[in-house]
Amino acid sequence: MPPSPTLSVVRVGPGTTDPSTHQLVRSSANVLYVIAPDGQNYPGDPSAHLRARKGDLPGTPTSFALQDDTHAPGSGVISSGIAIDGQDRIHCAWLDSSGAVKYAVFNTVTNLWESVTTLAASGLSGIGQGFEGIALALDAANNPHVVWSQYVGSVGQRLRYANRINGTWSAAVQVEDIANRDTWHPAIAFSPNGDSTIAWLDGDGSAYGNTGVLRTRVRRTNGTWDASQAIDDLPLMNLDNGPSLMIGTDGVRHITFTSFANNVWGAMRYWSDAGAGWKGDQQRVSISSHDPALGPDGNGGLYIYAHGPVNGSSLNTAIGLGHGKWSMHKPAGATTWESFTEIIAENSSLIPAGTGIDDATNTRWAQFTHSFPKTLDFTFWTYSPDPANGYTIYIGTRTVP
Repeated sequence: MPPSPTLSVVRVGPGTTDPSTHQLVRSSANVLYVIAPDGQNYPGDPSAHLRARKGDLPGTPTSFALQDDTHAPGSGVISSGIAIDGQDRIHCAWLDSSGAVKYAVFNTVTNLWESVTTLAASGLSGIGQGFEGIALALDAANNPHVVWSQYVGSVGQRLRYANRINGTWSAAVQVEDIANRDTWHPAIAFSPNGDSTIAWLDGDGSAYGNTGVLRTRVRRTNGTWDASQAIDDLPLMNLDNGPSLMIGTDGVRHITFTSFANNVWGAMRYWSDAGAGWKGDQQRVSISSHDPALGPDGNGGLYIYAHGPVNGSSLNTAIGLGHGKWSMHKPAGATTWESFTEIIAENSSLIPAGTGIDDATNTRWAQFTHSFPKTLDFTFWTYSPDPANGYTIYIGTRTVP
């Protein structure tokens, strides 16, 4: 068995992250950037801005510093997604509490924000943290593709998609071809051939009910859309709970989320599609948390990150603060997951004692701009840091031998 990757943990600063998009990138100089909302209150913080923070060293950082904070976009930023292109420009899209859908570039060469563009008025004013209402990815030509939640009158919450090709934003188009209730938590990822997949939850938004459907839909490189596919599971609705979507360099699609399975609320579920449709035949049963997130292992395999037992109870709940940071691993070619293991103890020197992990892990991954793949980066955030002034983001960095 190969040696385990080394792990370091660094405090980033105030704010939160989500699992269904990506908010971590590395520049070509191997410097880690975190761009996420700095909201400190639930459900929303009208003073929250989108803060760019830069690691102090290439490789494994020891601290983070705010960049061009005078021009940090705001205010009331709720959800965001980012991706870095081949010119070290970080493309950012976000939703704010007024319902505006916005886009801007943060340039890591100058460490300055560029101008902000409003893409749409989503009609979703008053939304809060955990809504996960937007995602962004770049294609192989560095063009941004954005998907977001949109309120559409009496039919409720739907999804819209737009891209910017040759410097011009397309008109927004409808993503879903079927919707039983409201659409939640979009995620977007590219396949090696340039096709993109969008995943979302279709449900009534009840208090973590399991009355919904997890759907995916493929957009081909020529702009046509396949019919959506429903994953045969019982995903939990409402805030948090993903889905988290990744596509390997082999084209295999991977997704994780929480469900009601085997009489376990908040059961962490994993499905994959190697070309013959979605299959859920590689599960670990009776493990529950919330907001699980997929990340690469640096050798073609996968990690799922989540927090540990909730409020000191059994692992049979869908919500609440967890204890410790945990992960489980599936090596390349394996058909089973290894054990769900604590990797950062809550009362260690790395996490302040008594600060529950609300989690919503975010991981660094992209199909076409995933530099330094042997360095694995993920976030988590604590609920009561410093000791009781709101949310605080931490970065975990694993270095693979």
